[in-house]
Amino acid sequence: MRLYQNAENDAELRIHAFLAVMSCPTTDVLTKVRMMLSGEPVNQVGSFVWTYLENIKESASPLKQELASILDDAKLREDFNCDVRKFSRNIEKSFFSDYLNVGAQVCNKELSH
Repeated sequence: MRLYQNAENDAELRIHAFLAVMSCPTTDVLTKVRMMLSGEPVNQVGSFVWTYLENIKESASPLKQELASILDDAKLREDFNCDVRKFSRNIEKSFFSDYLNVGAQVCNKELSH
């Protein structure tokens, strides 16, 4: 978490640290991430984190439903809804059928330099 929180670190290092932290996040971690996003000075990091959290909120994945419910009421700083050709972003599309008990998820992490 410290690597992600230190704005002086390289943006790519911070994004990878963020992804490591988000592999098993707690409510406390999500609170810290949301606080960091509200004052994030680096557009590369902010746009990636913003798209990652927005994707969780919209995910159909049963594994992400608890995270989605925590983020549901969160007003994320939309300053990072940036030009996707310039800034890093996270793309996640998912589908789940309760009837068939199957689902699919596609993720793409694009880091811009």
